[in-house]
Amino acid sequence: MATLTCSPAAGFLVYKSVPVGTVGEVLPYLSRRAAENRAVMRGARRERQLLAKELAARVTRRG
Repeated sequence: MATLTCSPAAGFLVYKSVPVGTVGEVLPYLSRRAAENRAVMRGARRERQLLAKELAARVTRRG
């Protein structure tokens, strides 16, 4: 289901997940992953908004 490859020169470990099976077998897995990714992206979007707000506040305080 997954392969772990290492790039020691760059110092990164990479995990690649590849679902194997029929569409009916892998669709539930892919659906869960899609839902998880949407939740992560909502959190990342909120984080980016907060960082932008803080950066703007700090820049305007200096000026």
